[in-house]
Amino acid sequence: MKIQHYILLSILFFSFSCSSQTTVREVLDFTEGWRFYLGDVEDAEKPDFDDSSWRVLNLPHDWSIEADFSLVNPATPGGGALPGGVGWYRKTFEVSEFDKEKTIYIDFDGIYMNSSVWINGQFLGNRPNGYISFRYDLTPYLKYDEKNILTVKVDNSAQPNSRWYTGSGIYRNVWLTKVNSTHVDQWGTYVTTPTISETSAEVKVNTTIRNKGDALDGRILTSLIDANGQIVVQTHSPFFMEKDASIEVDQLLTLSDPQLWSIDNPYLYTVLTQIMKGDQLMDEYRTNVGIRHFNFDADKGFFLNGNPLKILGVCLHHDLGALGAAVNERAIERQLEILKAMGCNGIRTAHNPPAPELLELCDKMGFIVQNEIFDVWRKRKTEFDYSHYFPEWHEQDLKDFVLRDRNHPSIFMWSIGNEVLEQWSDIKADTMDMQQANMILNFANTLNKPDVKTQDLHINSLLAIKMADIVRKLDPTRPITSGNNETEPTNHIFRSGAMDIIGFNYHEYNYAGFHNKFPNQKLILTETTSGLMSRGFYLMPSDSIYKWPLRWDIPFDRPIHHCS
Repeated sequence: MKIQHYILLSILFFSFSCSSQTTVREVLDFTEGWRFYLGDVEDAEKPDFDDSSWRVLNLPHDWSIEADFSLVNPATPGGGALPGGVGWYRKTFEVSEFDKEKTIYIDFDGIYMNSSVWINGQFLGNRPNGYISFRYDLTPYLKYDEKNILTVKVDNSAQPNSRWYTGSGIYRNVWLTKVNSTHVDQWGTYVTTPTISETSAEVKVNTTIRNKGDALDGRILTSLIDANGQIVVQTHSPFFMEKDASIEVDQLLTLSDPQLWSIDNPYLYTVLTQIMKGDQLMDEYRTNVGIRHFNFDADKGFFLNGNPLKILGVCLHHDLGALGAAVNERAIERQLEILKAMGCNGIRTAHNPPAPELLELCDKMGFIVQNEIFDVWRKRKTEFDYSHYFPEWHEQDLKDFVLRDRNHPSIFMWSIGNEVLEQWSDIKADTMDMQQANMILNFANTLNKPDVKTQDLHINSLLAIKMADIVRKLDPTRPITSGNNETEPTNHIFRSGAMDIIGFNYHEYNYAGFHNKFPNQKLILTETTSGLMSRGFYLMPSDSIYKWPLRWDIPFDRPIHHCS
């Protein structure tokens, strides 16, 4: 009897230990059972609002693709000829009393656009950019063992606000994250590989730990796990944290005989980060890692792991064609499978941060990615585009963009802009007001770059320097570029000297003379062709370049009607 009792206690203890280990960090799919209303309505953010008549649906959701195409829709054909408008989402959920000591976040992968969020009637914030991932802390406003109401207003009514189809709504995934008071911060690991050889690799891990509880002595245990689930190297470091503080901890692991990530062998390791308080596991966080090295040569091109590689890329917008903008992982995977089969090995995220699922798939399937954030800066291209929000939001959006994505081995470049009108001095669109000009000039005075004579640079060059410096501060391991349709050295972005690699959009007749105009500099063709054809029908000769239409906003038609 005593033996049976001991075995039972052992099983119970083992079960409790496993349970506590696996639930120390919970990331819950928060996409089911939302209520939706298309149109604006008063007081919908209030907890006692009656939403019983609203439509019940699961996220991700794009309400625009559900409507009819029309030339009269203000998005115009250039924006997909589908309606935008205002939409409201509400979700009722409960949090157990057992989670009262937890910190609970709501994580949105992306909402298009201009989202406002409330929890139990408490306003949490607004995020205008439709492609940025963001988080709010729900903890101070939650009720336990009672109903909580999360409300999201999405305002995509001011149109046109883009030059392509955007979709509307909470079109990417949503997560409820529960952690202990001491935990790895949002996007809180930064993994780099400063030294790689055939026999070993140094893996540097920078971890940001946030403490919302009392001061504590702790320990961070970091393990590198191979694709078979085996720990191959491990290290630990003590730390001390004050109450309501955050710290960064640097660690270095040395791996023998590393498997290198490549487009043909996209081998992934996992960094397992464990935060310990004595023997108590406080948090557990996983980061996928690919060990690879690359370089660009001004004369010979791109090298991955020391081997020359011709980049065969496509510019890929975020939507899924007839499925709309709502994220569907299998649909994204199918796109990449088709591209892989036709010989593609590179993706440019035209012209905004992609869904996390795309980058995760590129890591696993072996694509290199030029990750791009902005199609406009302060000068607008359409009447209601991001230029209205750029002065206030570009720093936060740019930081969140890099922090979220900088661990992906597939990403080999950052692009801070596509055909922005700041390339020129004489584009009369959204001229800068005095406050904005002073902000950038004041920044230029703090550059502390003896080789940059800021007094000789145009304000647009200073803006390029500012944004490139933000990226480099967060990730100095990757080169920075931009897609440019002004290919002369007079381009203010080129004059800034902030680009590691010059990016040309089209202008194929300028490729051969590049080194004469840009001595010793590197060139990447960020966008080269735009041929609108139907699957199975291709104009000949096949080595010619076709670019249609002449401008994106000009109606396009040909008598043969072969155009996807």
